[in-house]
Amino acid sequence: MPPPHSRIMCECQFCWYSHFAVARAFIDIEKASSADSDRNPSNIRELLMKKHTLFARSTFVGLSFVLVSALLPLNVCAKKNSADSSATTEATTNDSTTSDSTGSTTKAKSTKKKSSKDGSQKKSSQEKSSKSKHSKKTTSEESSTSSSTSSTTAGIADQKSDEVLHNLSDLYSGLKSWKTRLIQKLVASSDQKSVELLSVVDVSVKQPNLIAINLRAGMPGGSMYSDGKDAYFYSQILNKYNVKPAPSDLEKLFGDASSRYVNGPYAMYSLLPSVVGKDPYESIMAGVKKVEYAGTEDVDGTPCHHLRFTQANFNWDLWVDAGKNPWIVKVSPDLFADLASATPKSLGRVIPKNTKMSLTFRYKNWVSNPSLKKTAFDFEPPPESTETRSFAPDTAEEKPEKPEKSPMVGKDAPTFKVPLTDGKEFDLSKHKNKDVVVIDFWASWCPPCRESLPVLLKVTKSFKNEHVVFYPINVGESLETVKQYLTKANLDMVAGLDSDKKISQLYGVNGIPQTVIIDKNGVVQVLDVGYSTDMERRITSDLDALVKSKSSN
Repeated sequence: MPPPHSRIMCECQFCWYSHFAVARAFIDIEKASSADSDRNPSNIRELLMKKHTLFARSTFVGLSFVLVSALLPLNVCAKKNSADSSATTEATTNDSTTSDSTGSTTKAKSTKKKSSKDGSQKKSSQEKSSKSKHSKKTTSEESSTSSSTSSTTAGIADQKSDEVLHNLSDLYSGLKSWKTRLIQKLVASSDQKSVELLSVVDVSVKQPNLIAINLRAGMPGGSMYSDGKDAYFYSQILNKYNVKPAPSDLEKLFGDASSRYVNGPYAMYSLLPSVVGKDPYESIMAGVKKVEYAGTEDVDGTPCHHLRFTQANFNWDLWVDAGKNPWIVKVSPDLFADLASATPKSLGRVIPKNTKMSLTFRYKNWVSNPSLKKTAFDFEPPPESTETRSFAPDTAEEKPEKPEKSPMVGKDAPTFKVPLTDGKEFDLSKHKNKDVVVIDFWASWCPPCRESLPVLLKVTKSFKNEHVVFYPINVGESLETVKQYLTKANLDMVAGLDSDKKISQLYGVNGIPQTVIIDKNGVVQVLDVGYSTDMERRITSDLDALVKSKSSN
């Protein structure tokens, strides 16, 4: 699972804007309720909603506004909140169930405590079955994958955890279709206030690229569909949708910017993007430093394996069904342990010290290989909704201020030397007065990085006769990990190794991917953070302008 808000992270702005918007809401509520206690309640709500609209649009649409509405000590939306509450309650009170390929369901029995004898026998039986299953891998492709995975995860997970995760991965990668209900719960609290936000979505999947994520109840979000030809993203709060070509596999769909608008920046932590991918085990283990087996626990009556994961900047817990099918039952990432330190210093000062938040994802009603008609993945635009090219603000009043240009642009690029994956060394100073240099800070666990690397490689190769060179700089990973990723991703290039992150700090990297273009005079001309679908066009245009300009002669 990719780190959420390290100093070096993928699309970090999505995460800390979300954290800040929620935390900041508490402060505005206190100010509004104390200083403006006599004002019209709806006016207060409108004021706060307008204040947080930009945060909502760029992260979890409507998240901060929902917090505001929920925490205000005013009954101004009683009818609407009552209806939403009823829908959420109805959607979340179904018993946890599992299903076989016939679609028949079996209600999970409540088992608060079983005899140690029965428990040990069941555990032993599961272990034997699991070991037997993994000993049957015979194809050369499976053997190669197993060997590669083992070499990169050796010593990270204990034996039991590794067994549970491989069983989970085998289950999901072996299914042709499945469906489930996902309940996301976000709890935010200060010294005097506490609010719980729920969203309930129904998910249907048919490999390789059909999916329907339909918001049933809860806080504003949206829906996402792929019918194999087109992908549809619908924002509930904006009542707008956009359409894009469907990707070849579903994991890529979650990396799209529109997905973050409708599913929110926290979707990646639900593990949903991992289990729809080709190799759930590898996706789940991305960036993980340690996995510990914490024993068996009941989750709403379902016996589960409890696994604890440690990553560079946060920890998270996973509960996996201990029964016949190792479904994911619950995921709980600790994203807010260092909330204040995760935000820029200027924002961290205004976040209340005692603000606490927790996030959990609860899966229910898994069904394996259901018979899903193709019409299940058809998107029907809601009444009065309109199509849009982008969910970004599109009016002068709504447009946020453009981000400040990096202070590095227009100045001499800091020189550095870095070891390369081929055993050689890259020295930036040797390219001055000779080449236009493109460097890109990235990591193998970062989904936007995995999208941007092939694009940058393609674009820079098209300029190889124009004295343009490309050196991707990997941040914080080992030589072995980087080389294996480049081989598996079929990327024909060498990469620099910024293992101690000193070069990243030199270039002020706060989010990856970060692309820097340096002209022949050694001056930074472009500094871009993140990945977007128009990256190829933008970088091509930037390089075309540089190779033709006097500054590159």
